Amino acid sequence: MTIGSGTVSSAGIGSGLDVNAIVGSLLAVERVPLTKLQANATKIQTKLSAFGQIQSFVSSFRDSAAQ
Repeated sequence: MTIGSGTVSSAGIGSGLDVNAIVGSLLAVERVPLTKLQANATKIQTKLSAFGQIQSFVSSFRDSAAQ
């Protein structure tokens, strides 16, 4: 928005610019790193869960072998 010489104008009004689309695109670009981090966190959680299951199996096997 510019104010000068007694006039007020805005980039979206009458300029043909789709301000909503521009802002939406900028927000989507800013969310990309967050989305990647969330995907990586999900992968890590899956690996930790699998490791926990293996650890439980080994523990059960060890207990059975000790009897």
